[in-house]
Amino acid sequence: MSKDEKVSVLKRIYFWVRWESRYLPRDIAKGIRNLWYWFPVIWKDRSWSNEYIFEILKHKLQDQIKFVDKSEFSDKTSLSKLKTCIKLIESHQEGTYMLEYTDYSEEKLYSIPSEDEPITYQLHSQVLWEKYDDLFKKYPLIYKRVLNGEGIFIAKFDEESKQKRLNAMNVCYINQQRADALLFKMLHKYIPQWNY
Repeated sequence: MSKDEKVSVLKRIYFWVRWESRYLPRDIAKGIRNLWYWFPVIWKDRSWSNEYIFEILKHKLQDQIKFVDKSEFSDKTSLSKLKTCIKLIESHQEGTYMLEYTDYSEEKLYSIPSEDEPITYQLHSQVLWEKYDDLFKKYPLIYKRVLNGEGIFIAKFDEESKQKRLNAMNVCYINQQRADALLFKMLHKYIPQWNY
């Protein structure tokens, strides 16, 4: 190490002691509070599911709401956008859009012993009633996209009721993707404004 590097290291140590060390107790206390605040969320985290990414993000945004609400520079629009992001995360976690098609039908599930293997069963369903046309009327543009082949469920059925169910699932899948895209678009646009 050269003489200039030694002087540089000594200067950095001096400036840290002179200006930064006085904040060390506060920083340690804040770190302990952060560990306590994040412990329940991190404890539940599992690598095999993307749902925990949303849980961590929601927890951080809730913390940000508390901070922005207390800030003297806060505004109502920032709080509103933060709360909207949290609602979008919760709608993803609850499957609000993805499972909406279940509100438009009722099915009876039953199992039948498998012919190939004696100890296994096949799960079957029977539609008791469905009102998928109401769902299609609610989202006509999305339904049109599904009829043009968009969506992840791509099977084609001869039976009309099965095809309508598949179309309804695709409509709901696309709506969920749109809600997720809106969430990340809002985060991308507004995160820099939430830095108080």
